Amino acid sequence: MSIENNAAILVLDPSCAQAHGHHLNSLIDLRQALAPHRLDVVVNRAIASGVLAPGLNAQPLFAATIYDEPGLGPRPNGRIARRLWKLKRWLHSVRASTGKAKAAASNEAAKEDWAWSAWRTKWPELEPILARVVRARVHHIIVPSSDVELICGLIDLRAQMPLLAQCKIHARLITLTPQLKLLSSQVEATPAYRARIDARLANVHLYVETPAMQRHFASNFGLVSDVYPYLLMPPAFHAATPRDTAAFGYFGGKRNEKGFSRLVPILEQVAARLSPGSKPLSFFIHASDVSGKEAKSLQAAFAALEAPGLAITFVAGPLETAGYNQRFSQTDVALLPYTGARYGLSGSGIASEALAMGKALVYAQGMSCADFCGPENAIAASDNTSFANAILDMARNIDRYRAGAASRAQSYQAQVGSCVLLKRIK
Repeated sequence: MSIENNAAILVLDPSCAQAHGHHLNSLIDLRQALAPHRLDVVVNRAIASGVLAPGLNAQPLFAATIYDEPGLGPRPNGRIARRLWKLKRWLHSVRASTGKAKAAASNEAAKEDWAWSAWRTKWPELEPILARVVRARVHHIIVPSSDVELICGLIDLRAQMPLLAQCKIHARLITLTPQLKLLSSQVEATPAYRARIDARLANVHLYVETPAMQRHFASNFGLVSDVYPYLLMPPAFHAATPRDTAAFGYFGGKRNEKGFSRLVPILEQVAARLSPGSKPLSFFIHASDVSGKEAKSLQAAFAALEAPGLAITFVAGPLETAGYNQRFSQTDVALLPYTGARYGLSGSGIASEALAMGKALVYAQGMSCADFCGPENAIAASDNTSFANAILDMARNIDRYRAGAASRAQSYQAQVGSCVLLKRIK
């Protein structure tokens, strides 16, 4: 595959490694939002060729994702495995600091540029991939899910490859790392190096998923960014058919940061406080990354909580798009019992879909989605008890929350449609 003469937009998403999920949806959204522009897309080689959505013109070439650490691979889900992984990451950082010290002993210029050039450690494949796919002038490179190292690599290679010389780089940063300071004019840097950074960042536009992260970038790193939301082309909002049951849904994986382990104790409290006159409740619980004995064990745990007026459906494993859409459309309230600090700044795909499709939210206190929530469509919960309280309160007042979420969906879709990325390219 090469970029044809009429194709001026190259899209890189190394983290799109599955033929479903948020990364793929983001690419599909981008293609629709930028039509009739042609996009040439490069994704992770974990995806079998030909299984992506029609019209993406995607080639699977990347071996790493932005979530990988050099030499360590992706962060594991298990608690013990994750702690071991973090220890190894710390050891890597110690070795990296040693390397930086050696560079500093050489000369000041080597000290200042050592961290910048470290992109080649994480993305050694970037240069050969660009050499393979770029065969005509590129006007825009879009990276829907980026890290600092990938941005540094694109900037360096833009300066080396004539067909990229005039292109604008649009990169959405998903994760927060200390390397972010590489993209700012560091106070401790020499004037010459600050001027070099400014020159490097010419025609580089940084994006983030949420206003919360935008504020963080500005206050902590002095970085200017724009919001590039998870959904560029949200599905049209359709009011739900009125029904007697208040329907709640948890969608996604059984990852620690998603708070899946909180669901059983939360639902235990809900079940204990139901009365004969309570609003009937239904819960759909999806664990996309669970199978085998673990799935059977979870099925039994949720089934044990069922009672008159409390129905629970548990589904393990990936959902096909049609099945997911059907389940989501039948939900009144999305449950986000997330535990990790990550979502205090990063966006949640489930929250974005819920806001766009007129679903109310019960979310963990401190999540970035609070910028789009109010008492009419959401309740923030600080612990399991307040989470259960929020569920019961929403059930008692479900018609009011349905109306509030429907109203919020319309204003949210208007906000999403004003994304500055689209204005810069169209």
